[in-house]
Amino acid sequence: MVMRWVVIAFLCTLSVSVTPSELRADGRFHLIFHAPDHPGEEVLRKEVIASGRFQEVVALLNSTFLLKESVTIRFGTNDGDGPSYDPENKTIIMPYGFIGETRDVLKRLADSEETAQLMAMTLDSLEFTLYHELGHALIDLFDLPVIGMEEDAVDGLATVLAIETFEHGGEIALAAADQFILTAEAEELVLEDIQGVHSLDERRYFNILCWVYGSDVKYYAGLPEDSELGPERAEGCEEEYALLADSWFRLLKPHMTPESLEDRGDQQSPAGG
Repeated sequence: MVMRWVVIAFLCTLSVSVTPSELRADGRFHLIFHAPDHPGEEVLRKEVIASGRFQEVVALLNSTFLLKESVTIRFGTNDGDGPSYDPENKTIIMPYGFIGETRDVLKRLADSEETAQLMAMTLDSLEFTLYHELGHALIDLFDLPVIGMEEDAVDGLATVLAIETFEHGGEIALAAADQFILTAEAEELVLEDIQGVHSLDERRYFNILCWVYGSDVKYYAGLPEDSELGPERAEGCEEEYALLADSWFRLLKPHMTPESLEDRGDQQSPAGG
C-alpha cells in the first residue's frame, strides 16, 4: 500500500518512559505499547508492533496536524472496554482484547490457511478504528462543531482519512465495514443497541460502503452489487462522499501543516483560512 503523503520517520514508544503530563507540552502524537496484563495478549502486541502499521500512522499524523498539546495513542489491556478517547488525559486507548475480537470476527472472511491475509484485514479494521477515535480527539482538541451524531461524524472522518491518505485506502474502511456487518449478523439486536450513541452496525456498514464507492465509482464499480448497496443510495454516493470529504477538509484545514496542504495541492497556509 503506497502512501500519498511521505512518511520520513517511525515514531514509536515501546515502553512508558515519560508520563502523559510530560508529553503534553510538545504538541505531537505519541505511540505507546504497554506490556499486557494477560499473557495471551503478548502475541497480539508483538504482531502489531512488528507490522509497523501504527508507527507509520503516527508519523503521518505528526506530519499532518498542528497540535497545541500532545495526544497519546496507547495500546494496552483495557478489561471489558473497547477502543475509546479520554479527553481528560488526551489519550486514545486501543485495547489488546479488541485486536483479538477483531481478528476472530474477520476469520469468517479470510482463507483458513492465509494467516497473512487475516492479519492484513485485522490491521486495516484496527486502523479505521484508530481514525474513528482520532476523530473524537480532533473534535475535542480543535473545538470543532458537530452536526448530528458525533459517532456518525467520526465514522465519516475515518473513511475520508483512509481514502485520502492511501492509494486504494478504501480497503481499510471496507475491512471495518465487514466487521460491522459480521458482528450484526452474529448478535441479537437489543433495545440498548437501538437507543445507543452509535448507529446500528448495519447502518454503519452501508454508510461506509457508500462513501468508499463514491470516492471512486470506477475502481469500486462492482461494490454496490457485491454488497447489496441499493441503487437509490448508490446513485448519490459520489456526491455524498465529495461533500463529506470537503466538509472535513474545511474544518481541519486551519489545523493542518503547510506541507500536508501542499500535498493536497492547496498552497494556502493554515492561517489563510
